[in-house]
Amino acid sequence: MDIDLPVFIKPLEVEINGVGQYQHAGTVQDLTAMLLTNTPGQSRISRPCS
Repeated sequence: MDIDLPVFIKPLEVEINGVGQYQHAGTVQDLTAMLLTNTPGQSRISRPCS
């Protein structure tokens, strides 16, 4: 089955490409895309959004 339904998560700010550079992740798909498109060791989930 190939259904593209968003799976919502508690919003996160993900630090990408260095200190202080954050991107928003509101779905599992957003988070997965960020983690799979960056070099290992450069991405980390640092804090939930308020």
